[in-house]
Amino acid sequence: MAPHPSGSGAIVVPGKEVGMWDRLWRRRPEAASRRAAQPSPEVVVVTRAGCHLCEEMLAVVGAGLGPGGEPRTLDVDAALRAGQISAEQHERWTTLVPVLLVDGREVAHYRVEPGQLAGLLGRDDKGRGSPGSRRFGG
Repeated sequence: MAPHPSGSGAIVVPGKEVGMWDRLWRRRPEAASRRAAQPSPEVVVVTRAGCHLCEEMLAVVGAGLGPGGEPRTLDVDAALRAGQISAEQHERWTTLVPVLLVDGREVAHYRVEPGQLAGLLGRDDKGRGSPGSRRFGG
């Protein structure tokens, strides 16, 4: 192998010219397979009957998850009666509904914008995992 005479940065291989972008492109399938292996996050929207903000959040989150990606819902009052949540969780969430939980972490209350959702789900704008995802303290 020798450098291309034009100085373009390409490498001359007998019978084939391989440019810089060709070398970089070859790495992409490995990264894509790693991203595909990452499990989808568990998304739960804590709701309450008759809550209009809950309906809005469910619509935004459902659209953001894409086809077949519907968030699980948890009615805060019914979950307390059924023993699915503690009295402390009910007390906390009763004034914060809707609450968006991603993998068990509270990441949003009241409203979420479509542009925020990718970051909250730990994805970049193309649906891939994002190492710097923003987390909501709680």
